[in-house]
Amino acid sequence: MADEQISSHRSPSRVLRCLILSLSFVIVVPVLCITLALKLGPGGEVLYESNSDSMDINRTIYLYSDLVSVDIPKATMVIDWFIWDTCTFNCTDVDIFFDTNLLSSDHRDYSTPYSTDIPTDPIFRWNASATDLRQNFPIFRTDIVVINDVYGSMVYYPFDSYVAGVFAFAQDAVTKESVSLSIDAAYGLIAGLKVTAEIEEENHPDWDFGFRTIAGTLTFQRSSLVIGYCLTITLTFWLVTLMICLIVIKTMIFGFRQRHDIVPIPMGTMFVFTLLRFSMPGAPDSFGNALDYAGLLPCFVLLSISTVIMLGINLLTDPHHTTHGQFIWNDIGNMLRHYIRKPSFDSHLAHQTSGVL
Repeated sequence: MADEQISSHRSPSRVLRCLILSLSFVIVVPVLCITLALKLGPGGEVLYESNSDSMDINRTIYLYSDLVSVDIPKATMVIDWFIWDTCTFNCTDVDIFFDTNLLSSDHRDYSTPYSTDIPTDPIFRWNASATDLRQNFPIFRTDIVVINDVYGSMVYYPFDSYVAGVFAFAQDAVTKESVSLSIDAAYGLIAGLKVTAEIEEENHPDWDFGFRTIAGTLTFQRSSLVIGYCLTITLTFWLVTLMICLIVIKTMIFGFRQRHDIVPIPMGTMFVFTLLRFSMPGAPDSFGNALDYAGLLPCFVLLSISTVIMLGINLLTDPHHTTHGQFIWNDIGNMLRHYIRKPSFDSHLAHQTSGVL
């Protein structure tokens, strides 16, 4: 009889279905994951490109910005600026100024207090007439402060968001007359973050004075892949924890037998959960964000209780001598058949009783 059951489980059609399903899973899942990673990958897209129709006929200093890095815990971002000038002859030197209140402490003079005065110390001087090969390359770097948005705290991870402001203008180094300053293009590639840029140039109020200024806002949010990964891991925490709790309930309350090798699983699961928690991209080092309170910490409490109960059951009782034996899938089928057949049997018995009467 046992040989017949084994042969039925290893029939050619069953083996073929198993092989097809396994190969489909091995091929489809990696392809799907790679496709999502390439399509929803963070960064790499053009953040901003200027409108060629809005070019100024006067002299304009154009900046190409490249977002190098964003450090959320330190609340700073690093941007490299490349310069291009529309002036071709009789070009004077131009000073480029940034709002010093929006710059990090690395760009500030500690002897100068914070104020609402117009900046007087330029970040960069553009020598447009220099032709010496020994001149410095026209590039400079700024460290800009990242400000908390409405959900701008690591407590809201992975739904936290942050903003950074950029304001800059240009003046002639000698006459102090204003020179138009504009961003021609802005790029960014930051792992784990979705970056959006809003540059206010068209119909800017300062255009009435005959020059442009740069006024922009960058918004940083977690990418869709990061949010999806964090939610999937949190859901996995709950599913595994609830399964272990159900094992404890059926063993302790209903007296079903359980194997010895299930006892160390809750304790090992807590270590695995901790490793998965720190694998979340950009997650804070310490516990306490929204996902921790919604998933990891409650699961730790339930797993700790389950570990104590399982150890107590194996210490104080003999799990091989339980009331109902081992709980298997056939028990669920028998239960369903019992409660499905019982109403029909009761109605049949009532019909026979009424016929006799």
